[in-house]
Amino acid sequence: MIVKSSGVWLGDVARAVAALGRSDPETVRTVMELLGVESSAGTAAVRPPAASDDGLLAHIVPPATEFRERDDDLEPPPPRPVPMPMAAPAPLPGEGPTLLTPVVRASRPPVAWTAPALAPASRTTRPPLREPLLAPRSASAIVQAAVSRREPDGEVDIPGAVGRLAQGLPLGTLPRRPSPTLRFGVQVLVDRGTGMQPFHRDQDELVARIRRTVGQETTEVLYFEDAPLHGTGTAEQWPWHPYAPPAPGTRVLLLTDLGLGGPPRARQSGRTDWERFFDRLAHSGCTPVVFLPYPRHRWPAWARDRVRMVPWDRRTTVGWVRMHQG
Repeated sequence: MIVKSSGVWLGDVARAVAALGRSDPETVRTVMELLGVESSAGTAAVRPPAASDDGLLAHIVPPATEFRERDDDLEPPPPRPVPMPMAAPAPLPGEGPTLLTPVVRASRPPVAWTAPALAPASRTTRPPLREPLLAPRSASAIVQAAVSRREPDGEVDIPGAVGRLAQGLPLGTLPRRPSPTLRFGVQVLVDRGTGMQPFHRDQDELVARIRRTVGQETTEVLYFEDAPLHGTGTAEQWPWHPYAPPAPGTRVLLLTDLGLGGPPRARQSGRTDWERFFDRLAHSGCTPVVFLPYPRHRWPAWARDRVRMVPWDRRTTVGWVRMHQG
């Protein structure tokens, strides 16, 4: 009994055997296994069809339409493996697309610049030195004029002594002319707020110059942020403590912008904080002087009558400071 497991019939086996030209049992069994035809009673010899067997072959091999009608009741064959794609054969000489000849690329003409070229940078040239806000040749004199107080410590006031004697008044002490002095010292308050960040190096340089001019022992340096009433302290001290005014008669030099610079913040100092601070200094007998790193047209109007201010700029002169300090 012949068992068919796919759309291959016995006629297909006969055709394959005829194409091989061999009808021995081994060849027939191999062809049947390759075509998927199994026999339960063994393999019988299959004779290749002759030219006179057309009628018999027509009865053995049904037409393709009968295959489709009879295969409807059978299970579908298992999927065959997908063959791997093969590389396309190389075209023979004279066949295939014609390759284009590449275009020769010529160099572009040089650009004619109208402006002269810059000189090449020299590695041996040092960058320019940063210049301080105050002119170095007059910075010490400006500090002395801003910090000093005029006290009767100068030469004897001869016209004053003669006037008292002419009025018949006794001379308990010799009257002397007033002269600037630094013996009362200075308290320097350095603003480290956001608005003064671009001037930190200038602040440090000015503090060092004040120490050399006034004296290390008579100079007190404290730091604050936004306003001194929020707390002050030394560079190594943290946290900062409430502000305490110096001894009466001491100059208080402030390196600040009075809240003019920097982005607005919730704790940024305002007019009220500074007015309270200046009132406290006046009550303690101290005179404040502000070094402001902004031009005079930007100074707050309310501060012009409350505190002495010095423009922290290279155009500031000693004469200007003495005239406006009184």
